Amino acid sequence: RKCPISKKCKRKVFFRGEFPCELLFVMESPYVSDYEAGKPFQGEAGRIVEELIQLTGLRKHWSIGFASAVMCMGTTPGQKWRPPNKEEIKNCSSNLDMVVEQSKCTHVVRVGKIVQKIPFESQITVDIQYPNTMLVSGCNESEAFKDAICELSCIPPF
Repeated sequence: RKCPISKKCKRKVFFRGEFPCELLFVMESPYVSDYEAGKPFQGEAGRIVEELIQLTGLRKHWSIGFASAVMCMGTTPGQKWRPPNKEEIKNCSSNLDMVVEQSKCTHVVRVGKIVQKIPFESQITVDIQYPNTMLVSGCNESEAFKDAICELSCIPPF
């Protein structure tokens, strides 16, 4: 069954990072900057996640990859972004399953409430809020940012 947003999609946001990877960050769907680059976690959200990775020292111990639960934007560029709905996530789930399987990741960081509803059968999961929620009160000073550092710091070295 074809996905309705896939038909309108000019570019799919698939993966970036080390492949295979032990630690996979998964976001809900591409924002405009991700869509334009063709890679997940670009723009402000990507900058914040990269800062979290740096502050927690994860790159010293883990190979890291980034993926998106839905590979197409829910809207066309120039329109307001919206989160994916359940049907869109379901339609794209086989793509995410393939990324997870082929990346051979042992841990998944689920970024945002929508992704936190997706079960990962064989991986240990860690949940953090979506980076845009961290921007509301000035990034490094926000509780969401501090919580994310705490959660990511709990991942033992591989």
